[in-house]
Amino acid sequence: MFAYSNNGLSFRAVDPAYVAASGEVLFATNTPTTAQLEAAFSGYAAAVAAAAVQTRIGPGSFLKRFTSAELAALMNADPTWAAIYNAEVMENGGMVDVTNSLLIADLTAAAAAGTLTAARVAQILNLSVASP
Repeated sequence: MFAYSNNGLSFRAVDPAYVAASGEVLFATNTPTTAQLEAAFSGYAAAVAAAAVQTRIGPGSFLKRFTSAELAALMNADPTWAAIYNAEVMENGGMVDVTNSLLIADLTAAAAAGTLTAARVAQILNLSVASP
């Protein structure tokens, strides 16, 4: 038996006598169909769509979203930017999470200081669009 939860995105093996907890649905196999998951979890389709949105990117690819001039301006305007960036990468297993509040705050502050524009910050953080 398998107990599915988290709108059908998570599952774990359980004993046959296991009683499903609140928010869990039991399936006999670990491969229920999409239709079964949608029937069991009203939020399944939305959860799958949300999970498909990319929020993490490799550090080299993230830096390539900036122009050389923007990176130089960030480093000159805020010497702590590199430390914040490195901490972000370390916290996320070698990846940059563009939804990280510290990263967003730092880039928003750079826009407020005139180092970047708000439009560029939005473009840099939106991984579904090309940048620069």
